[in-house]
Amino acid sequence: MQLIVLALTLATPAELTNQELEDAGRQAVANDDHRTAAESFDALARRQLDIGEALPWTIAATSAWRRDYDQTQAPESLCAALDLLRHFATEHDHPPPDVDEYWSLVEMKRTAGVSCESETKPEVLPHSEEDPPTPTQDVPPAIPTPTLNLPSQPTPPTKPKMSKRRKLVIAGGVLTGLGVVGLATLAGQTANYVPTIRQYRDHNRDELYQQAYRQETAMIVTGITTGAVLVSGIVLLAVHKRLHIQPNLSGVSLRGQF
Repeated sequence: MQLIVLALTLATPAELTNQELEDAGRQAVANDDHRTAAESFDALARRQLDIGEALPWTIAATSAWRRDYDQTQAPESLCAALDLLRHFATEHDHPPPDVDEYWSLVEMKRTAGVSCESETKPEVLPHSEEDPPTPTQDVPPAIPTPTLNLPSQPTPPTKPKMSKRRKLVIAGGVLTGLGVVGLATLAGQTANYVPTIRQYRDHNRDELYQQAYRQETAMIVTGITTGAVLVSGIVLLAVHKRLHIQPNLSGVSLRGQF
């Protein structure tokens, strides 16, 4: 097998059949011999009269020529790749298989300052090599935004703010109510205190004294708190004319208006 490959390598591409060129090119690819692979595939591509048969060998040869240039920086490899693409476009009256690859090679040639012998540009290419195409980005068309005519939502009614006078009247009513509850509590404490103090006077025992003392203390605290709360509530109501104080023969009468 090695002898066959060696014989194919020593022979020129023009002396080999299509099958021998294909075998030599594939073996060269396996051995990373890009120059031999490029020469074999290039010869195959130029022999094909049908565009469908020339296309895959043109692509394979162009790729091999570029790999050889990347590896060796040999200007002839770059020129050979460009010449093959021009040959494909001219012979088949069709743009190269990969137009972007063609212009990429043109830009590499210009950057490296390489001058090739054959510079004839086929007419099927859309641009001149002095003015390569500028890559453009496709901008999708703007999608119109639909306008929805929705009925306007009714504005929720705003709650009227409570006036300061109203707040004070409510506070006075609450305090007055608490004062009445405190009076009821004081009355209950008094009812419990009276029997205890009577038993203490009759029996004069220490436990009865301690019990009466605690009840008396609770009565005093309840009385003071109830008096303060009740008076505050009455004053607030009276100031805002919600509570009328009227003296009479039995004392004082209170009349509320809410």
